[in-house]
Amino acid sequence: MALGLGGPSRAEPPQPPSAWQVTGGNALTWTAPERLPIADAAVEFWSGDRLLGRAHSPDLRTFTLTPDGPFKIEELQVRAAY
Repeated sequence: MALGLGGPSRAEPPQPPSAWQVTGGNALTWTAPERLPIADAAVEFWSGDRLLGRAHSPDLRTFTLTPDGPFKIEELQVRAAY
């Protein structure tokens, strides 16, 4: 005998990785475990192989960017280039 629960199944939307937050609808914020010793390096946000842009930080620990286009939350990456 098969027994099922009535009603449609719903997939939960993907959640950002733990160091990430999505705020204000589309603004991405990434928080490093500690301040980054990056001096003049550019901190970039990527979604897979697509560059979303260069993030800005007031304290070299919390970086924020509002991307111009769509992104896949499960593919978010941070890269620093000197």
